[in-house]
Amino acid sequence: MDEAQRIEAFWQWWGRHAGPLASLLDSGAEEAAVRTFGPLLTEHLEQVDPRLGYRIDDNAGRSRRTLTISAHGQPWLMPLARRVRDGAPAPDRHWSYSNFIKRSPDPMAVTFAVDGVSLELRETQVAYRDMARRVDVGVWHPHFGPFSAEQRASLAEAMVDIALGEEHVQCWVGELAALDEPAEDPTDLLGLRRFVDDVRTRFVELPDVSPWTVIQGTRYDGRELHARIRVPLCVAREPLLEKVVTIRMRLDGGSPEPDEVEELIGEAIDADGELVAVETLGALRTWYCYVRPDTGAAQRLLDLAGAAGLPVEAANDPTWEVVAHLS
Repeated sequence: MDEAQRIEAFWQWWGRHAGPLASLLDSGAEEAAVRTFGPLLTEHLEQVDPRLGYRIDDNAGRSRRTLTISAHGQPWLMPLARRVRDGAPAPDRHWSYSNFIKRSPDPMAVTFAVDGVSLELRETQVAYRDMARRVDVGVWHPHFGPFSAEQRASLAEAMVDIALGEEHVQCWVGELAALDEPAEDPTDLLGLRRFVDDVRTRFVELPDVSPWTVIQGTRYDGRELHARIRVPLCVAREPLLEKVVTIRMRLDGGSPEPDEVEELIGEAIDADGELVAVETLGALRTWYCYVRPDTGAAQRLLDLAGAAGLPVEAANDPTWEVVAHLS
């Protein structure tokens, strides 16, 4: 079976078992639900892709619970997790669906039980640093001691996911590390949530307000770089835009005008992707366009550049590595 058929088969299986699973959970028989359906759910999701995971959380919204198809924070899996979620049935009073772990309504009430050790998240201490478009985060917990460095790093990531939600972690958190000792003047997970939400508000797109942020700096070779980028510049924001088309133009070469080219690029992309960054390095301008590979947008951009005599490249880039130097 191809990917689409495997996704369809998974949701057909789910459709036959979602009701009985919800009934067990509604009756408070969580252990029986996990014992009965946990292995089956894992088995059928692995038939889509063994690298995917799942999570079931209570939901305060219209549906009682959310089934999350998780990429485990791995950018290269996020497009697939999104496609699986898009194949889900419509939400009902029992179930809604997501491809990112949602933030907990009350992270301070959450307790992790790992290898016989209880870690209450209300005891977590957090240090953060504002990096303008992202926030670097350090996490310490008084019960990190028995765990290896790798385990502490995984626990720190899970704690921040609970506080912020996985999508916000991917888009707004830069470096994330487990600390070996308490930080000076720390905050808790709710304090981190408030600060990251404040950072997000700097870049919220509003009507009649430009969605672009301007950055500039000096490269390793001494050349001045100027760029306009859409923030957040990360695959988690639009995981289905897996193909990048890069168009370049010399600004000292006469016509066409760069503003005219950019307008034509937008028309060629239409609703099938986004122009996510415009970089100017000396007299060279580069437009970075991310588009859905299942549409004609990439070919339209190639045709546009060819007609204008502009250098152009198209490549698969599901992790948005091509623009990582601008993020």
